[in-house]
Amino acid sequence: MKTCLLPVVLVVLASAGATFGQVPSTDIFVFSVDGSRLGEAQRVTDREGYDNQPRFLRGGNELVYSSLRDGQTDIYRHDLRTDETTRIVATAESEYSPTPIPGTRSISLVRITRPGRPAERHDLLHR
Repeated sequence: MKTCLLPVVLVVLASAGATFGQVPSTDIFVFSVDGSRLGEAQRVTDREGYDNQPRFLRGGNELVYSSLRDGQTDIYRHDLRTDETTRIVATAESEYSPTPIPGTRSISLVRITRPGRPAERHDLLHR
């Protein structure tokens, strides 16, 4: 039976007083899947803050995700083999929803350019 990986985002409320509109604290875990059995969890993120929207890159050994750090949401790549994380998109705006583009070594994303302006999509070459 083939084993595959499954990304899971767990939402952890930072406090019981969390209100609507606040960004929840989330972490990303990856599990191997063999049929209906989940393997041991591999933690990708372990920090206070928003880490969300994971997507596997071609080959399944790396994933990209959105992460809110210091008031700015950027796109990060995590290598599951080396456990290394790298910020791959850092602009003055916030970026969300990284999505691999089939047949390329690129991702698309949603960039929020200014409050009140519509979201845009951009294709970016990743390493």
